[in-house]
This record gives sequence, C-alpha cells and structure tokens, in this order.
Amino acid sequence: MQKDKPSILVIDDEPVIASLINDFLRPRGYTVYTAYDGIAGIEVFKEKNPDIVILDILMPKMIGTKVKDEIKAINPNCKIIITSGHAEPSEYIKEGDVFLKKPFNIQELSDVIKLAEEGLKK
Repeated sequence: MQKDKPSILVIDDEPVIASLINDFLRPRGYTVYTAYDGIAGIEVFKEKNPDIVILDILMPKMIGTKVKDEIKAINPNCKIIITSGHAEPSEYIKEGDVFLKKPFNIQELSDVIKLAEEGLKK
C-alpha cells in the first residue's frame, strides 16, 4: 500500500457505481468514504474532511451543484470530480474541478483522479 494517498469521498445515489469506485480505489491505497445522497455526503465531508470528492450531479434530496457549493464553503481547497450522464462539463465546471462523463471506464476514472491529485499539489 502506498503512503500519502489522498482520501476520497464518493457521493453517488447509485450504490453500484459507488461500490465500483470504492473497489477500484481501496486496493490502490486510497482511503474511501461513501454517501448515497447529497445531505449524507455533506455530513461525511464535515466529519472526515477528504481531499477529493467524486460527486454525482443528479441525486435525490440535494442536487450535486448545491452539495458542491457547500463543500467548497467548508474547504475551498477540496478537489471535486463531477460525474454525470446527463450534463455537459461547461454547465458545472469551475476552475480546479474535473468532469467525468458517465458511463466511464476505469482508465478514465484513474486519469481524473490523477488530475485531481495534481491539483492538490499546487
């Protein structure tokens, strides 16, 4: 297991997607937290303060854009990877964020996590 890997919070209302991301990241040395809606995601974020958040936009209880705003208010340095199968990147991406279109493959997931990690080093 590698040291100094960032911690990652996955907020996605699709348990299969959240589980797949978790199953990919944990063996690679990442600490992974999971929430299945925006409200729970904010609570986990407050408790764990992860370095990176993988955030679905369309979720029940609280839309991803609102979750993103609340997370950035708590920690402006957190890197956010926005995922959506229904949106275009320009709709949601601000400076420092990354977009991952659903459905995505493991290589695409790995690439955007590397981008987010690079952003943490700046």
